[in-house]
Amino acid sequence: YKQELAKLERGLAEFRAKESLELQEELRTHVGDYLTLVWKERRKRDGDDLSAIFFSFQRGEPRPQIARRWSDYLSRHAKLFDPVFSLWHRYSALPSDEAGFTSGAQKILDELAAGTAKDPKKAINPHVRQAFVAAKPTSMPEVIKTYNDLFHAVQQQWNDALAAAKEKNAAAPAKLDDAAAEQLREVLYGNDSPATLAGVEIESLYDRKTRDEQTRLEKKIETLKVTSAGAPPRAMVLNDAPKPTEPAVFVRGNPSRRGKKVPRQFLEVIAGPQRQPFAQGSGRLEMARAIVAADNPLTARVLVNRVWMHHFGKPIVSTPSDFGTRSDPPTHPELLDWLAATFMEEGWSIKSLHRKILLSSAYQQASVDDPQRSAIDPENRWLWRMNRQRLEFEPLRDSMLTAAGKIDRKMGGRPVSLTATPATPRRTIYGLIDRQDMPGVLLAFDFPSPDVSADLRPITTVPQQALFAMNSPFALEMARAVAQRPDVQATKETEGKIRALFRATLARDPSADELARAEAFVARPASAAEAPTWQYGYGRYDAKEKRLADFQPFKHFVKSAWQPGAKLPDAKLAYLNVGAEGGHPGRENLATVLRWTAPSDMVLKLSGTLQHPSDQGDGVEAFVFSSRQGQLRTWSAKHKKTPTTIDRIEVERGETLDFVVGSRGADSYDSYGWSPLLESVGGEKIARWSASDDFHGPLPPPLDGWQMLAHVLMLTNEFVFVD
Repeated sequence: YKQELAKLERGLAEFRAKESLELQEELRTHVGDYLTLVWKERRKRDGDDLSAIFFSFQRGEPRPQIARRWSDYLSRHAKLFDPVFSLWHRYSALPSDEAGFTSGAQKILDELAAGTAKDPKKAINPHVRQAFVAAKPTSMPEVIKTYNDLFHAVQQQWNDALAAAKEKNAAAPAKLDDAAAEQLREVLYGNDSPATLAGVEIESLYDRKTRDEQTRLEKKIETLKVTSAGAPPRAMVLNDAPKPTEPAVFVRGNPSRRGKKVPRQFLEVIAGPQRQPFAQGSGRLEMARAIVAADNPLTARVLVNRVWMHHFGKPIVSTPSDFGTRSDPPTHPELLDWLAATFMEEGWSIKSLHRKILLSSAYQQASVDDPQRSAIDPENRWLWRMNRQRLEFEPLRDSMLTAAGKIDRKMGGRPVSLTATPATPRRTIYGLIDRQDMPGVLLAFDFPSPDVSADLRPITTVPQQALFAMNSPFALEMARAVAQRPDVQATKETEGKIRALFRATLARDPSADELARAEAFVARPASAAEAPTWQYGYGRYDAKEKRLADFQPFKHFVKSAWQPGAKLPDAKLAYLNVGAEGGHPGRENLATVLRWTAPSDMVLKLSGTLQHPSDQGDGVEAFVFSSRQGQLRTWSAKHKKTPTTIDRIEVERGETLDFVVGSRGADSYDSYGWSPLLESVGGEKIARWSASDDFHGPLPPPLDGWQMLAHVLMLTNEFVFVD
């Protein structure tokens, strides 16, 4: 773990150093751009007409924060004589009109041509003086160009010096030998330079691609820390700063417009007008003590209301996050106050609170309907019966694990993936929640967003919930495991097996009617497994004979594509693979094959686009081959897109259509895109089969009779609801 962590952290550090170096070198090559921005901003403040000013060396958009750094740098150096930028300040102070600027510029040139300054401390940098005497600028754009050329030359000189030292295997020089050139180099490379940035400053200039790459490297480190068995246990903690900042009101929500200071203190609506600011550090500890203070019953009332809601399905106060004057009043105010008071008296023990509620006669009521009481209180606000509740996803998944005899009751430990195959036996409470990549199954079962505080879960009934229980790999795996339990396998008698399945799933014996129906269910003859609508494989297509010579199903599904071996490229077949949007042919003239099987007699229309995106290689060729009719159509694509349309295809039940893509020569640069779409024609309801939308990995084997019975029992309301 330490070796891998050090490797990843070293990679991140090297990436940051490389990007920082390249970005700062880029900033140093655009001095002219930033001097132009500084000059334009000054002219704009002075109210001058900027329509005649246009000058830029930029190859990309200049960065406003760097322009501000250059402006601040020049302002600081204007207060004292600067051998490099003294001429900048003199030229920029000249009148803006052409005649005035030209006259003033000539006087500056005359002084420069006359020789060195009388005061050695005010001598202009020799390279600067020489450049301006040679350039004779008559406008600010020409002044800026002169400076830009100077800094470009000194940057090149410094890079040459570094390259020469590297070639001689010598230490990198600390400075240039020429003192005047070194003075110019310091403007670009010194600690005070506008182009010298570090840490957060340099990262704020990253483009999207660079930022995404850094995020990817950082995520690999965090993933290792979370998932590696060698990583030490961690708890997230909050450390107070030695000197907390004084918070202030942001005027109109703008952090740059700070209003009056706001002392850290408790809420006035609870603490009253005599409250005092917190005095210990950040005040968080004092805040926590105030929240659970004996004279603040609100916290305890909110908490017991949520625990009550967990057990009864409905809270005493219908708005768990709002106990204000606009919320609904509690249905049982005395009960809420008594629970809150005893909860605090018993040391805020949630275990004691659970015990008190679960042992109450109110909780232990049946959920059986009573017409007389239902007529008076149809919503059961007064709790004359127990509310029937559907299991949330976590206890539903744990119930399936328990029925299968697989649940791992170990306490604590690292989070685990809830979507892995085979399924993890750990309780669902230990599922890994990635805020940016929430498993779809959790969203389907109303799991609240981890990005915000949620007082309760919505209760929806959507098809995805039933589809999970019927078709998910997890549910099917649990059904197989229930049927394989030792107590189920211990008896060979049909009745004994059925009783064992009922006890494992519903914790009871079947009734006589249920027993008879279950016996008939498992006695049905097994139906032959139908071929899946889409199959994925490869083979050789004989273009001359216009037929597919053979079809070999792919055996490996890796990440999101089918391929012949566990690794890609394959040692023998190279990059042969197929995915939802396309694939790549292989060596030895092997083509990828999408095989579609007709579920009934019908007329179809084919549409789609064959793409060969690479600007290299000799392209790909696509064929549609029918097992009954032979070759139907062929297309090719080389560095382009080709429509693939057939308006009418008549097929019979069980007939297969093979969508074949092969190389036109060598298999290099033959990645292709093709997602055929089949739609029925002429019927009242259009059916469609999309190679992209219907794409799937390995399908689980069909359940046998006993496994299907176990599955059926776990689909019943009795299993899914608490009644």
